Amino acid sequence: MGLSDFLGTPKNNVAHPYEANGHAVTCTQCGGRSFVKGEALLNTAGMTLLDLDFLNRSADILVCEECSHVEWFVNHVRQTDL
Repeated sequence: MGLSDFLGTPKNNVAHPYEANGHAVTCTQCGGRSFVKGEALLNTAGMTLLDLDFLNRSADILVCEECSHVEWFVNHVRQTDL
């Protein structure tokens, strides 16, 4: 049973190395370099009050394949072939 089974994500969403702003992403918890990517909406109270949540910014999240620690990135990350 892999991390994607635990998270309930599709089987084709496998772990990869990523980079942000030209730097390799490393897990701050365990030092792992392989992540499963997801996306999260950054809700604000004002937009929720007006029922305009879809206009809020989103963030990339990377879940470490090794320890399941979640790293958040407001600027988008890209997959690398390390």
